Amino acid sequence: MRLLDKGLELKLMAPLSLMVEADEEMIRIALRNLMSNAIKFAPEGTTIQLRIVRNDQNKVLINITNIGEPIPHELIDKLFSYQMPATEDSKGERGTGLGLAMTAFFVRLNGGDIFLIPSTDRTVTFCLEMPELI
Repeated sequence: MRLLDKGLELKLMAPLSLMVEADEEMIRIALRNLMSNAIKFAPEGTTIQLRIVRNDQNKVLINITNIGEPIPHELIDKLFSYQMPATEDSKGERGTGLGLAMTAFFVRLNGGDIFLIPSTDRTVTFCLEMPELI
């Protein structure tokens, strides 16, 4: 697994009681893609954080945060579209730019939303906002 190969630490902060209303396989693919991106773009020896909380609108927020280069402002509007150009990870590996578009499609198809949380430091946080299963 690349997480171990890069000496990365995964920190999970999640209550056991939260459940989302969604197609399990689609959300699994979306989360796997976001985690894969966090691993790809995180510098060696850093921490990736997966944090799950409920907000006051009965939505479950799933935040995936890694240390990394800030996403250029000119790309932020294209992140979740099929117009995102290919990128290079922390080891120079090229990506197609399609993963976030597919992730956004699956999340929105399940009544959720996906967005980048702005940061002034070197953290990159993607957030999935999903309806809670009550």
